[in-house]
Amino acid sequence: MQISLINSQKDEAGLNIARQFDELIDQKRIAAHDRITPTADFQLVEVGERLIYQDGIDQSVDTDLIIFLSRHTSKHSLPLLTVHAPGNIGVADLGGKPNSIPPTSPTWMKAVFNNLLQYAPQKYKVTYEVTHHGPTELDTPSFFVEIGSTHSEWIDPAAGRAVAQSIFEAVPRDSIHLLGLGGNHYASRVTKIAKESRAAFGHIIHTRDLPLLDSRLITTLRDRSGAVAAYIDRNSVPNDSASRIEGLLTTINLSTIGERELVSIGDLRFETFIAIIHLAQEISSKSHPIVHHLTGEGDLSIVTVDANLLIEALRSNAKKVRKGIENLPLAHLTTTDGSILPKFITFERYRSKLINDLINLCVKIIIGYQKTSIDGDFLFIHKLQFDPAKARKLGIPMGPLYGMLSSGQSVEVDGRVITPAMVHTECTKILYIPGLERYV
Repeated sequence: MQISLINSQKDEAGLNIARQFDELIDQKRIAAHDRITPTADFQLVEVGERLIYQDGIDQSVDTDLIIFLSRHTSKHSLPLLTVHAPGNIGVADLGGKPNSIPPTSPTWMKAVFNNLLQYAPQKYKVTYEVTHHGPTELDTPSFFVEIGSTHSEWIDPAAGRAVAQSIFEAVPRDSIHLLGLGGNHYASRVTKIAKESRAAFGHIIHTRDLPLLDSRLITTLRDRSGAVAAYIDRNSVPNDSASRIEGLLTTINLSTIGERELVSIGDLRFETFIAIIHLAQEISSKSHPIVHHLTGEGDLSIVTVDANLLIEALRSNAKKVRKGIENLPLAHLTTTDGSILPKFITFERYRSKLINDLINLCVKIIIGYQKTSIDGDFLFIHKLQFDPAKARKLGIPMGPLYGMLSSGQSVEVDGRVITPAMVHTECTKILYIPGLERYV
């Protein structure tokens, strides 16, 4: 793969990065990197004018990818290392043409971003930026890597070295190409998600520009990002705007995906994850799948455990149940209130063992945290429950005293001390678990 690193003679940050990169690839001067083999052939290209005006430069440069090396300017004067795609939503104040979106490379941009997180000098923050400025008239994928935000950072050799090294050592990984919709200029939610997941964002649109999107433009954004789904930053997008955007996405058959789903997907193939989402919707339209330890692909299967067994385990120690589930190869389903459904999704090859593991998990937690007894395949759970009838017989008035006794506190009524044991009745819940002896 041929990658062109383009900088401008008028851009001190670009000159800094190019100089550092040139030194980096000089094998006599990078003994520390002898074992590193670049994943592409790089060429440095310098132009006289500003990068934002380089429309059509790919017609004169034989390349598969363009990385523009540039400065970032901000009134906040923060030390930054940033990545972003070029493009104009609406007017073209800084190069390019209005409403023009060039292709970008989410995978390579993420690979460089990940390295920036590792190599950035201590005072520098690493972030994505939304799509903005030119050049826009390009047929070759491109993106910017920038040093910000003032002259002292632009000429900082440590910052230049960090960017150069991040590009030189970039290794594209299996990622999920996404279109980002909403957020501030520095795309804070997108940046956070990219750090924590396989999400690789291409074009990212500022909240203020969302009203400018129509079906043609959003189709172009999807195609020029190679997006398989869209992420909407719902914390920064008004509900009516989000609804309109979702309608546009539906018309172009592009689904939305949330932060929680992106973080939970792990190494699972994206196509398989989408199939899990659809299967979860068939189980319950209000369910939400969270994936644990599923990788690759396979035939999906639904595993069901007895609802009462799961409920009693959660009542016994919900934290341990959730922790145990997280260590199994499955997707568990939650409802809008956070409840766990008794149906789990897994690969068919895990089905038999998973049924046993889930039952074993629930039984051991119930036995460990509740008073129980066993007879054959029957698990008896013995509980003490507050009995209002007993409380009334003892002359205890309804109200706060009931709550105190129910929670295990003794109370005083007319000089008498009433203990919880005096107003509780033992009840027994019976669970039928075939082969129970295997789990105890």
